[in-house]
Amino acid sequence: MYFHKILFWLAAAVIMMAAACSKVSGDNPEIKPVPEEYHEFPIVAWTGIDAADAGRKLGPMKDCGFNIYLGWYDTFEEVDMMLKAADSVGVKVITASKNLLTEPQNEADKLKDYPALYGYFLADEPWDNDLQTLGDVASRIRAVDSEHLCYINLYPNWAWGGVDNYILKLTSYIDKVNPTMISFDFYPIYEQGGKSYVREEWFKNLEDVRRVSRAKKIPFWAFALSLAGTDGDKTWPVPTLGELRYQQFANLAYGAQGFQYWTYWGLYHNAPTPPYAFAKQVNKDLQILARYFYGADVTGVWHYGDEIPYGATKLSTMPLGVKDITFGGPAIISQFENNGKHYLAIVNKNYKQTMSFSVKFHNTAIKFDSLGYKSEVNETTTELDAGGIVVFNIQQI
Repeated sequence: MYFHKILFWLAAAVIMMAAACSKVSGDNPEIKPVPEEYHEFPIVAWTGIDAADAGRKLGPMKDCGFNIYLGWYDTFEEVDMMLKAADSVGVKVITASKNLLTEPQNEADKLKDYPALYGYFLADEPWDNDLQTLGDVASRIRAVDSEHLCYINLYPNWAWGGVDNYILKLTSYIDKVNPTMISFDFYPIYEQGGKSYVREEWFKNLEDVRRVSRAKKIPFWAFALSLAGTDGDKTWPVPTLGELRYQQFANLAYGAQGFQYWTYWGLYHNAPTPPYAFAKQVNKDLQILARYFYGADVTGVWHYGDEIPYGATKLSTMPLGVKDITFGGPAIISQFENNGKHYLAIVNKNYKQTMSFSVKFHNTAIKFDSLGYKSEVNETTTELDAGGIVVFNIQQI
């Protein structure tokens, strides 16, 4: 990642997530369970497991809620060892040996029949002049194996030709590589001079990727930072509960269909680190939210607050099905459709404090909590935890 190429890493990750809301009023007391049948999001643990340790470390990774491990190795023997260990545990792997780029068809032919293979790792943060070559490699792999992903992760907008040129970069990438998924990294929360900040380019990045993803009908995957570091006078802290939720729930609100963590090393060395249990909760909650968001089309994303980030859209009219809504702090409002149903999601942009909001619907809506239950509401006041989210199934007027 660009981030880890320039930073000196300080500490292991703290990965935390919690329930979307803690206090609710105005809800129908009748609680109904949501059906269990749903697709899972890809949840990717980036690096941190040597092939020789795969048999010992992949089990705890799976128990933590990760279903994909991403790591690349020098030799085919190491890749073979990793894939066999993953198969025995029941997780998938995105991987490569150093020969993949020079002998893509030969390597793909050797790897394609491994049950644990999820995809081929081609590149992390390539420059423009690498894209055509990577497109050729991907094409040669697909000639042998069209079933598995060719994985490339892209720079964030601020590191790749300027914030306002990012859509052009994405379009060029798609034209040259023909990807089946878009992945990009962005680590927005940092500290400087004792204060915490969010890079506002993050929302421009998310919005541009969302627009291209919709136009090209290509899903996108996004990241959360799970390892602390410094760059000069800036510090990327070990994430708090609210900071981690904010990153992942904002990604989700913009339509991300895969969730990645850099890195898994911060959660597990020779044994689970203290944040391991929090990561397990993060991934559990994401998979519950997949019941509504998996395969969804995010038709609009708006921001409420005194300051609207560059590239984001201010909420100026009521979303579909909403009569009135008032916020006690800054929020992201996401409107999406899935399987003929219309949904509204609210994310608390304050990653340090709770935020209350009140909403009235034109018709009865269904409110979903983070445990997979639902209640019918016409109006409700909800207190979201720091960085928290809540989802409503709304009826059209």
